[in-house]
Amino acid sequence: MTALQFPQLPASFYDSTPYLRHIRQAAHYYRVAPDAVLVATLCRIAAATPPTTYIDTPEPTPLNLIGALIAAPGNGKSLANTTAFRLVPDLGLGVNDSLPLGTGEGLVESYFESVSVMNDTGKGKHIEKRQAFKSGYFYCDEGETLFTLTTRKGATILQTLRTAWSGGVLGNTNANVETRRKLDRNSYRACVVVAFQPSCGSALVADSHGGTPQRFIFASATDKEMPTVAPSAPGILDYDATNEPVAIQVHTEILRELDTNKVNRARGTVQIDALDTHVDYNRIRVAALFALLDRRRFVDLDHWNNATLVLDNSKQVRRTLDTWATLNRLDEVDAQENERDYIDDKRETNKHARNIRRLTDNFINLVARQPGQLTQPQALSRLRLDRYQVTHDEIMTAVMATDRVEIKDKRLHLRHKT
Repeated sequence: MTALQFPQLPASFYDSTPYLRHIRQAAHYYRVAPDAVLVATLCRIAAATPPTTYIDTPEPTPLNLIGALIAAPGNGKSLANTTAFRLVPDLGLGVNDSLPLGTGEGLVESYFESVSVMNDTGKGKHIEKRQAFKSGYFYCDEGETLFTLTTRKGATILQTLRTAWSGGVLGNTNANVETRRKLDRNSYRACVVVAFQPSCGSALVADSHGGTPQRFIFASATDKEMPTVAPSAPGILDYDATNEPVAIQVHTEILRELDTNKVNRARGTVQIDALDTHVDYNRIRVAALFALLDRRRFVDLDHWNNATLVLDNSKQVRRTLDTWATLNRLDEVDAQENERDYIDDKRETNKHARNIRRLTDNFINLVARQPGQLTQPQALSRLRLDRYQVTHDEIMTAVMATDRVEIKDKRLHLRHKT
């Protein structure tokens, strides 16, 4: 299999703010890649921020986030998630933390609890499911599990993830209150981190027609600049964790850039990669989370520029996955062709050997039927060797090896056994 080095954010990025240095220090202390810890940490901070907090863009933008941590087995994907937990251990009240990622229905169900409710008649009670959690942080330790879930009949997990990222309505509105599950638009926060091996990560990228990979932020869980000597443990992160409704304001230049991008796409004057259709939405979310880490409720140009670096790096990781998949497909094709060539060569060799054995037997039979009458050239000519691509020397060598034919006075005779 072809091995590729995944890109990572430069040291200058982490040196630009105290909170980014803090995240890198924690990652290096626990011997895990800072990029992977950063994405998982941003997801945890988003999960800790109530759904009443939103980004004040023309269409209010939620902070729901989905991260993909990419690395070979044993390279620290799970440890990145654990390190993010150590940096942001308490997500606050109303948050269902560290849930496994299962079915789409299970994701919605995790926001609900059974409660006892008085009947309309005022007599007796019944059990209803009501939304008990405003936020959920989901972690899938192996991306292959996600794809296994999608193969089940009626599976809705990818559709649910896409809707959850957008903050759209989730669940159902069955008439039966016992089976009714509905999360209204922007009434919940959903943040998901999935650890992928490159093979499954490339399969996610290949699923672009469904719109799923466009919503992911990709990060490598390997770090080629891991220091030899570990730094000290930095402790937990400090950030703005208010439970009050907040409209995070955005610098006018950023709003203008976002609007220009929308106008150009609407007019069809720019062509963008199908996998980049949601990049601006993820970029403004990451910028807003940087603002909260900066203990501010205003996204400035520095937050925006750093978010741009994160999303540009995400794009490069995604492209590396695509390149990795392409090269390994070529490797597989080469291996298959080599195997076919080997089999064909072996078949050809076996066929040639069978032809020599068959012609050798025919040669001996000719001599047996006409002993002392045929010369070597006469016998060989009757075999029609050109049909079988066998040489005279090959046949005569095989015939003489049987020790059943001898030449006397240029004539062929069967050798009498003694």
